[in-house]
Amino acid sequence: MEESGPTATASGLRRVAAGLVAALRQVLRASRLAVALAYALATLLVLWPIAWVGQALNWALARPAPWIGIAAVVVAAVALLVYAALMTNEDVLRALPQQGIAFPTSLSVALAAFAVVVFGALSCACERLDWISMQPAVPHAEGCATRYADLYLWHLFDAIPGIRFTETVGWAQKYSYTGALAGWLLVGFKLLVIVCVIGSFVVCGRLRSEARAAALRQLDET
Repeated sequence: MEESGPTATASGLRRVAAGLVAALRQVLRASRLAVALAYALATLLVLWPIAWVGQALNWALARPAPWIGIAAVVVAAVALLVYAALMTNEDVLRALPQQGIAFPTSLSVALAAFAVVVFGALSCACERLDWISMQPAVPHAEGCATRYADLYLWHLFDAIPGIRFTETVGWAQKYSYTGALAGWLLVGFKLLVIVCVIGSFVVCGRLRSEARAAALRQLDET
């Protein structure tokens, strides 16, 4: 018995929807968009808690007792160093399901965001101890960690070779500093991010080449 009226219309709409979903799946599978979207979502999920780390550091540095903020910054700095070591560790990267460009890219974005926040907090803590001077100065109770992070974020984008990003988009450097320690903090930030990002891509590239060579050998044996 054939369907008629509203029932037939609903059935037809379901078939059209099913066809569109099937076509979308084919497009995503063929273009690898699904994989790209999955890694983009994973990166966002990693960045979300980093934003909360910045707020936690702001809260700690705003406490009247300086040692609370300093202790929080030390813990965050140690966590950053551990993460940087893990993202360039061959055993850790080998344990991941694949070593394409997506993994080191996601790891690098997370490292850069984490480093920007932590070094902003380090600058705030050092200024509170009168070890460095930042201009314009941000009171420690007014979110100095995430606000001084702008200095490191600017230098991160300014370091991108070839495109002159900050100049092209008219992004002026908001904060400056005086004191040798502040300069060393900036150097340490650049070295940490650049060395770890390059290291993760190199290690992942080598592991990917090893996996491809092993697959070719297995095909030759069969």
